[in-house]
Amino acid sequence: MKKILLLAQLCAKVTISVTPRFIRFLSPFTVCLFLWFSASIPLSANNPNNKKAYSASIGDWVWLDMNKDGIQDDYEEGLNDFVVILYNAKTHQVISTKTKNHPKTGKAGYYHFGDLPASTYFLVFEIPKGFEVSPKDVDGNVNDVVDSDAYPFSGATDAILLKAGEKAQSWSIGLCLPVVTEAF
Repeated sequence: MKKILLLAQLCAKVTISVTPRFIRFLSPFTVCLFLWFSASIPLSANNPNNKKAYSASIGDWVWLDMNKDGIQDDYEEGLNDFVVILYNAKTHQVISTKTKNHPKTGKAGYYHFGDLPASTYFLVFEIPKGFEVSPKDVDGNVNDVVDSDAYPFSGATDAILLKAGEKAQSWSIGLCLPVVTEAF
């Protein structure tokens, strides 16, 4: 009897929404047992048993596209202190960061969002005054690691369907300086 009481106490902390018709056909013990098993591993980032659910990541580079071709060439440098915003399309959670030097390579323009749950996301790169966005997916997305992934008119990317544990490390943007012509 103590075991059933303990189980009932554990289950009292869990909320479940089931139709009353469904509950009518189950004994209280069955409902409690169902709740106990479904709540035994809560979905939270702090739960060590659930690391894979929150182990996805998104990141890459913001770079100065000197030739404005939408492809990151070896000689083109990354840009620090640019704001990158990550939107979760399901929960509407918003996270932002600034580009900085990569912690291992020291290369400028790096950003990273880690410990993310599987969900649908999109990125928005804030475009400071004086910069333009490079063309998006100029090579037909054949070489996604080095092309620019944001729309020139908004700085936003397409939706990113991120699976648990996935490392989506190829979402970048090329920025260029507009050509200034002087009138004579």
